[in-house]
Amino acid sequence: MKFRRLTNRELEALEKDFITFLAANSITAADWEKLKNNEQEKADALIELFSDVVFEKAFLNCKCLEQVGSHEFRTYRFFDEEVKMIAVRVSRDLTVNLTKGKLGDTLKDLLNDKTDSVEIYEATKKYNKLREQEMFEIMESGAYMANDDLYNQLKELIS
Repeated sequence: MKFRRLTNRELEALEKDFITFLAANSITAADWEKLKNNEQEKADALIELFSDVVFEKAFLNCKCLEQVGSHEFRTYRFFDEEVKMIAVRVSRDLTVNLTKGKLGDTLKDLLNDKTDSVEIYEATKKYNKLREQEMFEIMESGAYMANDDLYNQLKELIS
């Protein structure tokens, strides 16, 4: 597997897509029931293959990931050969929790205050693996898919 097996909850949410996937592989509902009951390894292999297809498709259509902690925000922009990250770190001395309220407004207020308690930094990393696998690893550490609005705003601010 490139990524991970979808959870039962995720599979349930994608039931129609899974049925289409099975049909595209010439597997009828009756065939699927037989596989589940008599050939569990083959059924599991199909679920794993479907899981990879779902993640692959999602990552191919995604440009950015974001990760928010109470005192740090990271936005990742994925290009063909590299990922660029911009992070905003807030001193623990400030009574700010970035996970509460509207993130964009909170970041804007913090950055407009021009305080030494806020640090912005950026980094670039060439991919060691496939782009989609790099995205998956960052998501597994708590990031989520996002549009590139905050990335672009922060990039403009530090350019």
